[in-house]
Amino acid sequence: MATRTRYLALSDLAPGMVLAQPLTLVEHEVVTYRLPAGHVLTEENLYQLASHHSVGALVRQEIERTDAEHLEHIQRQSARLQMIFRHADLSVPQTQALVAALLAHRSA
Repeated sequence: MATRTRYLALSDLAPGMVLAQPLTLVEHEVVTYRLPAGHVLTEENLYQLASHHSVGALVRQEIERTDAEHLEHIQRQSARLQMIFRHADLSVPQTQALVAALLAHRSA
């Protein structure tokens, strides 16, 4: 099944979730806690994240929609971005990059 990457607040994290990228917490320029990408979170990890004042983490989650539903979602997001940027000059490379990045983010 396909996955997507999402940033979740500490309160939304749960045991069993998988980190999408390494997580490093730093306090006063000293690394206080570190977990590798791909690590499966445990209750102890969540406790440690809270005690080290983490606000959240980037996790990998399975996409629970069918391929047809996912394609429909991408089309809706594309149409929405076209409406939002309808007055923007899309010939500007920075604007094109922004719209492409937003579409990639919203299509996950």
